[in-house]
Amino acid sequence: MNYVKRCCARLILPRKRPGEFDAATVRKIVFLRDNRKFGDLIVSTASFREAKQYGMEVSVIVGGQAFASLLEFNPSIDHVYSHGPELWESIRLGWRLRREHYDLAVDFLDAQPTFKRIVLLHLMNPRHALSFNKKPDRSYDVSLTDEHRLNRHASLRNVDVLARLGITACPSPPNYDLRIDPARVAEARRFLESLPHKRTLLLNPAGEGPLRSLSASQIEAIVANACHRGEKFNVVLTGRREVIDAIPVAGASKSPFVDYVGAIALAQVSDLIVTPDTSMVHVAAAFGKPVLALYQPDNDVWYVNSKVWGPNNPKAVQLLSRDERVASIENPRIIEALKHLSDTYL
Repeated sequence: MNYVKRCCARLILPRKRPGEFDAATVRKIVFLRDNRKFGDLIVSTASFREAKQYGMEVSVIVGGQAFASLLEFNPSIDHVYSHGPELWESIRLGWRLRREHYDLAVDFLDAQPTFKRIVLLHLMNPRHALSFNKKPDRSYDVSLTDEHRLNRHASLRNVDVLARLGITACPSPPNYDLRIDPARVAEARRFLESLPHKRTLLLNPAGEGPLRSLSASQIEAIVANACHRGEKFNVVLTGRREVIDAIPVAGASKSPFVDYVGAIALAQVSDLIVTPDTSMVHVAAAFGKPVLALYQPDNDVWYVNSKVWGPNNPKAVQLLSRDERVASIENPRIIEALKHLSDTYL
């Protein structure tokens, strides 16, 4: 059914057939990052920065205000546009952006586009549209090849896009460019200064679902052993309010912030981060923070998640669980990794 809807959208909203793609003519670019994943958005910030430094006008489309708040203070982005999940919201934004006359739209996803994505893209009507692993058609006339089964880090798609634009200055793998409201960072710093110890370990105990979440025993072990050369850390729990409120751990503080930007602000001013496989891994990389990243094992030989969405951070230790539960990572391994990070980077 989605295939039929996509075909109908292409017929009803045809795009003019573009001419040959010439990267030298691209001066106005829009990135479609509206798949509502914080980690994907953070990883893409390298492209925004490099395109802007190359002299392009950069716009980004995201899937809601929570995502827009990650970009509002980023000097590399000229315009941030947001839309919700309803079709009419895609239609309204597409019509609004049609008059911008973009030279290029970039879609990082290699999945078949949804009906709403086709509607948005065709209404915007950029001169060219670039994506991954798609046969050139009336929606996307420029396609790059990248198979995740080759076990490349997802951030290298930034390098591929930029290279197609003739931009070769981006490091490989790329570093991210995450900027948030300085007032929120100052607020987070004041909170940490109210705690008793000099250094802070930020602990994100929950991932997507119970298999990616830490156990009570692991949390207790981290709190009890969070120290640097005999000096205790403050341990601050961050995450969804209903999750951290349900964790009865003595010796840890709970974040006063209920939104994602608040968690990012805490990460920026903390000394060490512990998290399962979530976007917080990429936040740590953006700020160059030492991070202990706890992942599930890679059971698919064609898609190695621990590499594709790994930390991309020289100050990271990545531990893989022995079964599907992150909670199966033994406490001594966690404590040893924390000591290594503390002794090496703090």
